[in-house]
Amino acid sequence: MEILEWINNNNVLIDLFSTFVTALATVFYVILTIKLVSENVKNRRMQTDPKIVMDIIPDATHPYLLNFVIENIGNGATLKIGLVRQPGWLSPKSCKMLRILRFLSGSCSKTEVSEQVY
Repeated sequence: MEILEWINNNNVLIDLFSTFVTALATVFYVILTIKLVSENVKNRRMQTDPKIVMDIIPDATHPYLLNFVIENIGNGATLKIGLVRQPGWLSPKSCKMLRILRFLSGSCSKTEVSEQVY
């Protein structure tokens, strides 16, 4: 009986304590939910981003020909792929070989071709 009388006399204090505990639990769950949602957004971006691989491989039937292969190995769609040639991105030896093959020769400057690296 004493417990019931104490509860009846202090019901405001008990309500305040239970409200405070509920508010703390709500704040904890809000912070946890925000972290989980941001992690899911990052994972979704990683799974839907395209990943582009470019390679030059010899042709199977004509070994003197080179195939320039561009592949999307990611899970997302690749839109608006473009190639930009910038002078100076190839070594002088590669420039000399590409000049002979007449492939991407605009990417080599004349000074790069005149230098010889062996």
